[in-house]
Amino acid sequence: MLAAPGIAGAAACEPFLDVLDAARETVVLSLSRCDVRPAAAWPDPWQASAWRLSASARERWRKALAGDDLHSDLLAARLRARPADPQQLPGPLLLRISARLLAPAAWRWDAERGELAFAPHPSEAQACGGPGGLMIWDHTVDTAPASVVNAKVWRVERPGLMHALPDNCVDRWSVDLPASVDQHGLIRIPPDTLDGSLVNVRAQVGGREVKGSLRVFDAHRHPLAGRWHQVAELACDGRELSPGEPVQELIFDAGGEFSVTRQPFEAYKDYWGRYRHDPERGTITFTAEGGNRIPEGLRLQGTAVLQGRTLTLEQVQLWPAPSTDARCGMRFER
Repeated sequence: MLAAPGIAGAAACEPFLDVLDAARETVVLSLSRCDVRPAAAWPDPWQASAWRLSASARERWRKALAGDDLHSDLLAARLRARPADPQQLPGPLLLRISARLLAPAAWRWDAERGELAFAPHPSEAQACGGPGGLMIWDHTVDTAPASVVNAKVWRVERPGLMHALPDNCVDRWSVDLPASVDQHGLIRIPPDTLDGSLVNVRAQVGGREVKGSLRVFDAHRHPLAGRWHQVAELACDGRELSPGEPVQELIFDAGGEFSVTRQPFEAYKDYWGRYRHDPERGTITFTAEGGNRIPEGLRLQGTAVLQGRTLTLEQVQLWPAPSTDARCGMRFER
């Protein structure tokens, strides 16, 4: 049976979307299915469904939304988009570049391209977007052969304020071989990976690539690698004393770098540099290369005695405390 002329066209031109005024009573703009066609998804952070308006509809929307009344309401997020499709939620209409709302609206209008976009989960769009930069780690992370590392992409809004992006914000994870990674950022390091191997980690978030790196290390070759806190000072007469100003964070990495922080706060470090440790001879040498606060009277060469989870540094003073008693060492625990 042949379809009657005009029926297909009528079905294609059914309502698509209305825009209500600030009082949510009057339709000030509308679109039919004939006015729009699918466009490429908007990039980071939305990955939203998008439609390009026809030339006539685009011009009509541009003129209307440039008028004083509607333009003011658009900037103030007082206009409301009401789609005909129940699968697409209603919500405030914003300019693409608008920062009016803390949470992104479901609908945005790109006047330059003549496009509309709809994100079905605005709260997720907010988590994927938002202010600040993206990172996986802020340093090279040490890990062992046969380990499993759960990588996350973090949004850093300001120092001390960061949050992990939901898994579905990351379009794709990738790592260097022979490591492998799944869609949730779970990285597996093969047991035969060589000491010192660097594994580059990449996450694609919309149009942005975020990078990080892992260093695979053999704990027998780098026994100091990790985080330590001071538990005692060693007097030169052999006494063990409670530290007056304990170093709460001594970090060694497997690449030969260290940092010292007496009172950790966010990403703050007092000073940092490189170290050389000979496990067979027990000797250790620190070289301070920079810092925010480098105390006077450092003694940076001595011996390192490792017993289980306890590290004793003899003839080393990483944070000299004002005292009349001589100090000849420090004791740390993991």
